[in-house]
Amino acid sequence: RIAVGRDDGTVVLHDLRQSPKTKKKKQEVVLTDHDSAVTSCTWISSHPSSYFVTASRDAIVNIWKPTTTTENYSTTSLSTYTRVHTLPIYESIEGLVVLPSTMTRPVPAIVTAGSKGIVRVWHLETDGRLQLWKEQEPMDQFGQERGGYLQMCYHQDGDKASEVKEQIIIADAEHNLSFLSLANDIMLQKQRTMVGHNDDILDIRVLPGNCIAVAANSPQVRLFD
Repeated sequence: RIAVGRDDGTVVLHDLRQSPKTKKKKQEVVLTDHDSAVTSCTWISSHPSSYFVTASRDAIVNIWKPTTTTENYSTTSLSTYTRVHTLPIYESIEGLVVLPSTMTRPVPAIVTAGSKGIVRVWHLETDGRLQLWKEQEPMDQFGQERGGYLQMCYHQDGDKASEVKEQIIIADAEHNLSFLSLANDIMLQKQRTMVGHNDDILDIRVLPGNCIAVAANSPQVRLFD
């Protein structure tokens, strides 16, 4: 499946599988509960009950629960999404990532960032509600007066549970890339910053081999160690 967030506040979910009977793509699902551009959307599949999360510049995070129906050719077809929780963030949300469960974090968590330049971590409860867990300390915040945050991604390094190192890589309005720790004792503290000259950063991804790919307003994709 693929989900597409649109500037008009809608989210369209496409099931890319074909029906064995008709050989046609399954019907798309359209979600219409946002009033501004949808900047992030993702599934949480590790939770006991799977959820779908959407975030928008209308300062809202919506949690959706998928409802499935089983058809007679023994495949499960996604039919509808029901909104189970709406969380006002009170800032235009530009980035959202999901943190997987770990030994020290038994439930999934969601990280948000946006126009106020504050990173927040939220616990996803079993009923689909979000509870604030941690907010970035004032000394580490980028701040609204400087333009806030634009994009972020999650990075996990290490194979053994005792050696896993988790970070958030986040881009700010001055085109810098900052690395924030997710360790419990220093959560959201800034570890280092790679200074800008990247123009507007549109997307960030971690590639195998600890390489970061940065897409900006230029014809090149830039790679960093």
